[in-house]
Amino acid sequence: MAQAKSLAVHANGREFQLLFENYGDESGSPAPYHSIDIVGDRLLLSENRAVADFKASVRTVFKSQTGPASLKEVELQNQGSQREFHKPLQAVIQQRKESLRQRYEHAHASSDRAYQVDELRVCAHQGHVQANLDLGVLLDAEGNPECVDFFIEAHNLGHPESLLCLSKTLFKAGDAGAAVRVLLLGARCGSIRCAQLLLSIREHRLHIFEAPECLEALNEGCGYGAIQAKYLLGFVLRHGEHCRDEARGRAVMSEAGAVRHFRADKGKGAPLVKDGNQFPAGTLAHFEQLIDLELLAIRSDELKPEFLARLASLPDEGEKTRASYGELFHDLNPVPERMARRVADWLAAGDDEPVDEAKLERMKALALPDEGAMKEGDHA
Repeated sequence: MAQAKSLAVHANGREFQLLFENYGDESGSPAPYHSIDIVGDRLLLSENRAVADFKASVRTVFKSQTGPASLKEVELQNQGSQREFHKPLQAVIQQRKESLRQRYEHAHASSDRAYQVDELRVCAHQGHVQANLDLGVLLDAEGNPECVDFFIEAHNLGHPESLLCLSKTLFKAGDAGAAVRVLLLGARCGSIRCAQLLLSIREHRLHIFEAPECLEALNEGCGYGAIQAKYLLGFVLRHGEHCRDEARGRAVMSEAGAVRHFRADKGKGAPLVKDGNQFPAGTLAHFEQLIDLELLAIRSDELKPEFLARLASLPDEGEKTRASYGELFHDLNPVPERMARRVADWLAAGDDEPVDEAKLERMKALALPDEGAMKEGDHA
């Protein structure tokens, strides 16, 4: 069963807890971010009294009820709300949310920096998710370390990009280990942009992952089942310059290949083109493809000696040789099962990517005239 979990991150001399909920150790699927933009329980009903406080007082009454005439908790909430606000509780919450949204929009549009920061603080305190991220970005631009608090709060409230912003702040502060830790968690929690930054580091600055604190972060990510961490650790152990360990790298990559996610979209995410079959880098499906390429190379190396030995012993007898070749390639095919299945699916589906009409028109405009067609036209 999925259980609430958290990851401790140290920054500015303090320890922060990054939450990731609805996450199962065996699933390998990212925890979904909340779709809400305002956390209703944090809204203020009156000074220093939030919706959560109101619900807590009602819950006390609910638990103290006895007898068959006991009311449901939601009924008690609405009774109390009607007495105090003359509306059901959900209507009050929606009204407060709309008021907070308007306050956020006014703050966001303001050119007065001090006013903007003050108003965003009010919105953030009352559970406005985007306000937390915006405030973090503003404070980070000023070099204010308090930005970390708001980036982490935005993540804990459900913003998908907050850990990307936090990682950049940590990189600027020279704490690559903590930056990699939050990027891995962001990727694990469904942020494709966090995953893409990790892949960019692998492509252009692999040495960052070879630092002891970053290797520790990758090992930690493997511990909570992040397929991204397993792939990156296996990759750096196989291809790094200063920490190469081929045997362990192969073992970790095999573990990555064994991770199974249970996403309805097969981990692909949203296609780049509506109804198309091309998907952005950083999705689970993309990581699976990268893992399969590594496993293909590993298996090819492992099978090569046996392949060469059996190849040398093949008979030189025409049709019998062809049959033996086929048997050899069948027995020692290095392609991982998932890769073979993906190719089969692609062949079965055909090329169903929608035509990019704008690109097609540009290509037509740039195309040289067909000389044969011109001659026929001239002759006519």
